[in-house]
Amino acid sequence: MSDEVALKLTDLISETAVVQLKSVNKEGAIRELVQALHHSEHIMHEDVERVIEQVMERENESSTGLGRGMALPHARTDSVGRLVGALGHSSKGLEFSSIDGDPVYAVIMILSPTDQKTAYVQSLSLVFKLFGESVLCRKFREAESRGALLKLLNTAHDYID
Repeated sequence: MSDEVALKLTDLISETAVVQLKSVNKEGAIRELVQALHHSEHIMHEDVERVIEQVMERENESSTGLGRGMALPHARTDSVGRLVGALGHSSKGLEFSSIDGDPVYAVIMILSPTDQKTAYVQSLSLVFKLFGESVLCRKFREAESRGALLKLLNTAHDYID
C-alpha cells in the first residue's frame, strides 16, 4: 500500500472476521480473533497456535489496551499473506491490562507479514487515530450486535475525515 492510498478498516477486516467475543480476558479474546481469521481463510489451521503465541509475545512486551474500552493487539508474522485484521466486541467487557485500568469492549487485532513494515505501521496509525475519537469509541463500546459492529466498521472513517 502506498502512502497515497487511504487505508480503511474495511481494507483490513472482512465481515467474516467480526465477532462477538465470549472470552473474559486478553488471551481468550486474542484466541477468538485468531480463530476468526482462520475461519476467514487468512491463517492456515497449522499456524493458529503460532500466531496466538506471536500476538501474546507482543502483548507481554506492553499491553495494547489503549483505554476508552479499546484494545489493539498486533503482530508481524509470516503466517499471513497480507495485512489483515479482526474485530471483536465484548458486551460485558474483558480484562486487558488497559492503561486506564478499565475493561475493554472492542478489540481490533492487526496482523502483517514480516516484510510489510510500512503497511503495518500505517494500519496501526489508522486505528490509533480512530481510537482517538471519543464518540467512535463510545459507539464501539455500546454496539449490541454484529450488525452494529459491521455498520461501525463501514462508517468509522466518517469520524476522522
